[in-house]
Amino acid sequence: MLAIFKRIIFMDEWIRPEPWPWPACWFCRPRDPVSYEFVTYALGYRWEATDREWAIIRKHKMLQQPAVTLSANDPPVTFAEILGPELVPEVHPDQMQLMSVEMRLRSSALSWTRFFENVIDP
Repeated sequence: MLAIFKRIIFMDEWIRPEPWPWPACWFCRPRDPVSYEFVTYALGYRWEATDREWAIIRKHKMLQQPAVTLSANDPPVTFAEILGPELVPEVHPDQMQLMSVEMRLRSSALSWTRFFENVIDP
């Protein structure tokens, strides 16, 4: 399995209008909104399988089987999701959290590669 990643850092802005107190809100124009900027990190990932690995996955109907579990609270990612043509997104405000996700994905890809190398040809 070949693990493919794409990392993105983007700035986002949250705008909160500041209301006037109740009696003044009927007579005064709205206050200028307060904006907050924050950085968010995104990681896109997928795996590429060799022809032999694809043959084994199809023969044993493993596409709906869990491939990797990223965290205890999330459902596992299946082979169908992670081997698809699109990148699977993971968005988090903490960059270290995304680095641990990337570490788990690389480790699992290597484990599955070793597993498929030891499976007898279909």
